[in-house]
Amino acid sequence: MYLLLQQTHLKTHMDGAQYISPRESPVRTESHLVKLSLIFSVILGLAVALIDLKLLVLLVVGATVAALFLVRFDLGILVFVLLVPLTIQLPSGIHHMISYSLSGILGFSWLMKKLASDQRFSSLDRWLLLFMFVYIMWSALCSLASSYSGEGLLVTFRSLLFFVIFYILFDWMKTERKLNMILNSMILAGVISSFSVLVELLQVGISSVFTIQGTIRLAGIYANPNTLGMHLAVILPLALGRLVFVDLPQKRWWGFLYVFPICLALFFTFSRSAWLAVCVSGGIVLSRFKLGRWFLFAVILAMILFVVASPDLRDLVIEVSRIEQGLTFRPLLWQGGIGIFKDHLSFGVGPGAFKHYIAEYFPPYPWRWPIVEFAGVAGGDSHNFFITKGAEMGIVGMLLAFLLFLVFFRAYSISIKRTEGTALHYLVGVCGAITAGFFVRAFFEGQGLLTRGGLAHDMYFWILMAFTLRAGELSLNQRAKAREKAAKSCEL
Repeated sequence: MYLLLQQTHLKTHMDGAQYISPRESPVRTESHLVKLSLIFSVILGLAVALIDLKLLVLLVVGATVAALFLVRFDLGILVFVLLVPLTIQLPSGIHHMISYSLSGILGFSWLMKKLASDQRFSSLDRWLLLFMFVYIMWSALCSLASSYSGEGLLVTFRSLLFFVIFYILFDWMKTERKLNMILNSMILAGVISSFSVLVELLQVGISSVFTIQGTIRLAGIYANPNTLGMHLAVILPLALGRLVFVDLPQKRWWGFLYVFPICLALFFTFSRSAWLAVCVSGGIVLSRFKLGRWFLFAVILAMILFVVASPDLRDLVIEVSRIEQGLTFRPLLWQGGIGIFKDHLSFGVGPGAFKHYIAEYFPPYPWRWPIVEFAGVAGGDSHNFFITKGAEMGIVGMLLAFLLFLVFFRAYSISIKRTEGTALHYLVGVCGAITAGFFVRAFFEGQGLLTRGGLAHDMYFWILMAFTLRAGELSLNQRAKAREKAAKSCEL
């Protein structure tokens, strides 16, 4: 390094350029700032560990990820995207501390890197920026008007921090290589969680999954099968899209090794809302090419013939899909959520306050309290994204819930045109297909989009948002550079 600096010193003097001393070197300055970030993270981890010795794992994880940021910032980002969702079902105290500490390390390191290298801050789509601003402001107003204002303001603050993390990821995703890296990290997370489900399946036994009382739902390292299904409903179409549009054209068959276990894991979660989302998104992905359309037709026809011809298979389909259970307790929660919405039309009951009101509006059935305790207090939503936002944030909150999808599909329509003829075109199409699936799913589940600032719940969907925006920008810039290069060649 010393010899390199001396050579730089001699070269700059010979060329007549201004001499840059080692102390003023941007590389060294950035290194010092990132080391400062590492020290800050370790001190923070020690402080937390002294409060509760059980959280020593936080220090280890925080220092490890901080070291990754030090060695290579890109690798730190990927580990962050991989680790935070996978820890979602750990005890809440440990998960929250890991999530918050890693987010703090990410934000601090990113800011130091920005300041050290004097990089420009990326400009966000103005419609998305307007949506986030209005959402935070209205959430704060609804919190102040709520009987649970403290809880509402906390949810608003968490949502604000979530938007900051989203912007950091968006700012980082500047190249096609980074776009592919972050998608690969999400697929890797899906493979890890899927193999944990398959291990659990081997331990339980396939025959034991289908019992007289019903099916046993598997979740692997997750505690809640619906949460795992929510994540796999994003990851499976991504993996399928990468296999169909990237791997198979290049005759790389190993893509089946990650698509197949994810399919199996999603099946054994028996999460019907996740199945519905994947059927919509997967159908859209496969219908984009001729062979896929024939495959879809063959699968649907085979299912109909088997169900009609085999009573045993028909009974199995009814059992697996839980048709006899209908929508379980969802209509009752929807009824209660609509009642809250009607009585608090202006500002709602406040962000995060749904669970405090649902018991008053739940129909008086004999088994009312167990359902309220499980679905209302523990879950905190009506299992309908739009009803939940309407109940907690009034008519404006419900409109914002629909506006989120409008903002995405506006960006999607622009990006899909800009990327036409490029390698990113089909992956942007996959992002649109997943969002269409999640729009349908949002009528049956309330999590995975804007879950009260839940980073681990909502990160994957918002990464798709960032991917869609960035892919359009990259394609536009590449076309502009190509035109500029062509113009220069014509001049010569």
